[in-house]
Amino acid sequence: MAQFNMHTFKPGDFTGFMPQKMQRDEYNRFIEKGIALLEYIENERNTITIEKSGKTICVFGIHPLKENGCHGWLFFSEGLSGNDLVVAIRMLEAAVLSTADMGYEWMQTPVRVDFKEGERMIKMLGFEPTDVKEDLLEDGTIYRYWMRVF
Repeated sequence: MAQFNMHTFKPGDFTGFMPQKMQRDEYNRFIEKGIALLEYIENERNTITIEKSGKTICVFGIHPLKENGCHGWLFFSEGLSGNDLVVAIRMLEAAVLSTADMGYEWMQTPVRVDFKEGERMIKMLGFEPTDVKEDLLEDGTIYRYWMRVF
């Protein structure tokens, strides 16, 4: 039987990790920042890793924003589906809700408008779409911001 666990992110958690196709550009830009970024997110302790049988299937983190808000980001592994996806989303839901215990009152996150699976997943986590859209990477890819108030 598969074993799932969640722990504070460590830079090695991305070893062998392959994100979903629709997240690869973002992931590559993230990884290009190097070990300094990975150590920063580990030390801030605002990032968690979800594993299945010792293999990273999801990494989720937040960055503080003004007015008691935070910006959420995450990467799912390629091929994550079915019951494994359901378990990962339940674990993510607990992580998202824990941000309220940290004093945050709301969270925003961008999702590519052409990433329908991402929109379904973020809805499952209780986020609502906003009217705000942006070309975050300045490459023509449009993202819609989603928000959850705690």
